Amino acid sequence: MNKLEVASFFTGIGGFDIAFERLGMDVVFQCEINTYCQNVLRYHWPHIELSTDVEAVNTEQIPTNDFWCAGFPCQDLSLANQGKRLGLDGNRSGLFHRIADLIETRPLELRPRWVLFENVPGLLNSHGGNDFRIVLQRLTQLGYDIAWRVLDAKYFGTPQRRRRVFILCSLGNSKSINALFEPDLMITDKQGMGIKDILDVHIPEDVRNYFVVQHASIGRKPTAGPQAKGYRNDGETYTFDSRGSADVIARTTTPFQLEIANSQRLDLTISNRYRTVGNAVNVNVVQSIGEKISRLDEQEFDEELFNQIFNEFTNAAIPLRLENIDNISRWMNAGILTNGECLMINTLEHFNIPVIEHLNIFVQNGAPLDHFLSSSQLQSILDRADYRIEKNPNSERLPEDFRSVIIRQRDTLLKNREIDKLLVDKKRLKELRQNDIYIPKEVLDNLFVRRMTALEYEQMQGFPHNWTTWETELMYGNSNQWLAI
Repeated sequence: MNKLEVASFFTGIGGFDIAFERLGMDVVFQCEINTYCQNVLRYHWPHIELSTDVEAVNTEQIPTNDFWCAGFPCQDLSLANQGKRLGLDGNRSGLFHRIADLIETRPLELRPRWVLFENVPGLLNSHGGNDFRIVLQRLTQLGYDIAWRVLDAKYFGTPQRRRRVFILCSLGNSKSINALFEPDLMITDKQGMGIKDILDVHIPEDVRNYFVVQHASIGRKPTAGPQAKGYRNDGETYTFDSRGSADVIARTTTPFQLEIANSQRLDLTISNRYRTVGNAVNVNVVQSIGEKISRLDEQEFDEELFNQIFNEFTNAAIPLRLENIDNISRWMNAGILTNGECLMINTLEHFNIPVIEHLNIFVQNGAPLDHFLSSSQLQSILDRADYRIEKNPNSERLPEDFRSVIIRQRDTLLKNREIDKLLVDKKRLKELRQNDIYIPKEVLDNLFVRRMTALEYEQMQGFPHNWTTWETELMYGNSNQWLAI
């Protein structure tokens, strides 16, 4: 059996690469412009050629015609950039065309057999649907049959609501359609749906004891903008983002243990860790897709499976010819394009057998002091919740147990001003030695609310433990452990 060789573009910290190597594929080329990500890649893949600029790559550098993958930049497509979405005309998301150009420079027989793209669902409606039409037309001109599907990471064993569109292309055949779909399509009437949305899923009580607050609501004025998304205690987090900040997590039954870093082993790269992990592709989702690709690549094209899938699409969708898709303003969350015919539907955003885990199994029991919220940050949660009620009396109130632990931690810190000041002055906190900080037991007994750690971020994205701590390990060895008080 020949191993699939993979060329990885916009590699980030290697989410695609980890997933495919776990399946026995060989990563033979990487391309990443971010310096911090480059260091992570060089640490984990020291012998793989790493290009630092996709616009400077030429096709001769890429030693594979098997499988290319690219999570091309999403900033110009993301709904978070309302009013600023340049789409494929933007300098970042427009780099899709660079990958297409590299493929086009190769003769047809030397083009990669498989190409997998990943991006935000905003690609489906960017510029009134025109950007996605361009993607489909360009890839079709290069000789590919195409399947696309929005998948949500929370159904792949990592309880983070993270919807991403995956575009899978196969050269000269429809294997991509067989890989991304299965018979008995789970068709729904709208996007953003999964098994938990259509079933009455029971959430255990110990899961409900964990609350997550979207980071954007911390430290902002009560009246500030639409970014505050309240809280949730359904066993999931909000989508991790690329701004280098972390969701706030609260545990209402027992306080978190305080762990403080010896100053010789401080995590020197914490903001970069949050940012790069928040930007990364979810490893578990990619691995699920890769399993199908790996299996189908070794087999003859399964025409019977294709016909089953195609017929289900045909029965549920209005057929469109490629030349007649100019007026589509919002693409559905799943579709296929083969022989010039385009069919799209909305499906549940996971494969037939979802893997559902809850947040509580990923949460560490403790965290360093600088991860806990100060009294002012805690007050901002209360203020914004109260402001929502003031504006709309029918808004959902903070549950009493959640409000109670916020108040307990706030009041405790107000009585211990020196600790509270340290939580605000992170630089000062990191300058202090372990023995320079005295933590009263009253404080220890009331630390219920903190930011998620970078390690929790990594686990929730499917990465191995401490994947992004390369700098700390190089400087201080592999023993990067927090020392508990």
